[in-house]
Amino acid sequence: MKRRLLAIFLALVTVIAVAGCGKADTSSSGTTTSAATSATTGAAGTQPAPVTPQRVTLYPMNAGLQSGPASGWVDEFFKSNGIILEVIPYSDEKTQAMLASGDLPDVVIFNSVSNAQAALEAGMLLNLENHLDKIPNIVKDDLFTPALKYSRKFYSNDTGNLYLIPYTVGNNTMAAMLDSERYAVKLKFDVYEQIGAPSFEKLEDIIPVLKKMQEAYPKNAEGTTVYGMHLFSDFDTNYFYNMISVFTVLGYTPNYLKYGIEYDAVTNTGYSMFRENSMYKRGAKFMYEMNKAGLLDPDSLTQDRNTANKKMDTAATVAGWAAAPAWESKGYYPVSFGEFQPTMTFSNPYGKIGIGVNAKAENIDASLKLVDMLADPEALLVLYNGPKGDRWDVVDGKLVLTEKFKQYRANGGGTYVLDSGEEFALYNIASYIRGTGNILPKYGEVFPLTMWKEYLGAQYESDTAKAWTARYGYKYLKEQLEAEGRLKAVLDPTFSAFLSTDSDDLKLTLAALKDVIVSSTWELVYAKSDAEFEKIWENMKAKCEGLGIQKVIDFKLQDINNAKEIAKQFN
Repeated sequence: MKRRLLAIFLALVTVIAVAGCGKADTSSSGTTTSAATSATTGAAGTQPAPVTPQRVTLYPMNAGLQSGPASGWVDEFFKSNGIILEVIPYSDEKTQAMLASGDLPDVVIFNSVSNAQAALEAGMLLNLENHLDKIPNIVKDDLFTPALKYSRKFYSNDTGNLYLIPYTVGNNTMAAMLDSERYAVKLKFDVYEQIGAPSFEKLEDIIPVLKKMQEAYPKNAEGTTVYGMHLFSDFDTNYFYNMISVFTVLGYTPNYLKYGIEYDAVTNTGYSMFRENSMYKRGAKFMYEMNKAGLLDPDSLTQDRNTANKKMDTAATVAGWAAAPAWESKGYYPVSFGEFQPTMTFSNPYGKIGIGVNAKAENIDASLKLVDMLADPEALLVLYNGPKGDRWDVVDGKLVLTEKFKQYRANGGGTYVLDSGEEFALYNIASYIRGTGNILPKYGEVFPLTMWKEYLGAQYESDTAKAWTARYGYKYLKEQLEAEGRLKAVLDPTFSAFLSTDSDDLKLTLAALKDVIVSSTWELVYAKSDAEFEKIWENMKAKCEGLGIQKVIDFKLQDINNAKEIAKQFN
């Protein structure tokens, strides 16, 4: 099984990787800067001795969060741990140029099997076997044992050595949430109640509901025109990213869309996106109908995700969904309609692709320290939540929200200003090795404060939350989903680890297909008539067939079946 490498679940994750961010603290925006908090790192939680900080460059997996030289509290935090951090802005073109030249940043978070393989085979990555003592939070934690074993077997060119550290290992956000996180249609609930809270069965039935909500709530508090939904285009690096919003509320996953496959997570079966009753076509048609009804933000094609999120933060929409989520802290609550079936995955023992250290890194020890911090519970509490004592603290051994932060939430959120006067937001270092849903034994909580019991419980104590409970009879959405038997679309997290690596020829074909499908889907969204929509769809299908999409789909479906069989042997 030489060269069988780990393939990632891009969308759900992401997030992306989104993110890799877990549930967003919707109050966060702006530049991550503030006074430093002296952070504890290391397995024992002891304060490291003062050291001369050394420069380390980090290359993230996407462009979803801010990059550049670390500043403010982030800068001071890393300096207190011996690191002067600079996050190199991401782009696909830059990645390929780096691999071609062999000039990698010090620490690289790979989002592509082929890119990881190229770096490994070219000898660009540091053999970590000789430096295990520098990453104690990784090698001494049993949580990471399966992932490290996997990496040594499949990421070592048959040497058995460790070159890549998988990230988001173990439980993810969904394991800790009380609802379905972003994988739902969440409505501005006071407006929904105002129009009588009409129920609906199918996704398409929501369009007249959103139209009535828009008419009842045409402008937000700032006077901005309100729309039904927001899309954005900067995440279309492998496929039409916004499709996750449709797929993940109907029991499908977008993970294989770049191959032309739509994957049913209930039956764990893949199909061609051009099949009869295509889910992909249905999703595009839904967005087209939204646009025709005047519900789609007209800036969708030209705006980036950050801009869309800022609009969501100011309630310039009546609803949110997976790609452009809305949160309970802003008064948006999920509505469980007839065919609603959120797609979820709770755990991945092998993690995703991997984080590598440049074999030619100038400051190897500092680079390894940075990698280790991405698994260190104490460091992650600060990296994700900000300086200790500002938004959060430890009282009597328990993680708690500060009074300042609770008051901020009570005031409706928005931009959070740290004690130093600087704004809080996440840096693009969010591909944490420790998955966001793993409980920290020391505290009995996960590391993102947005998933602490105190945080989650508080957002269901508002008057809006009580109205939601009064209407549906449950305190949390997850209770309703369990009672109604809707938690069936749960992805198998193991088999993707055994998917084969794309050949160079296949990569070229996939890139060509992506260009056709992404551009054509945007054309579908903005079609002027039903007839034009159908014509665009048929043209897209013909172009993809000319590129050999059916052979790609057949190969990928067989590869998925083979990977499932291999996973049975490995487990």
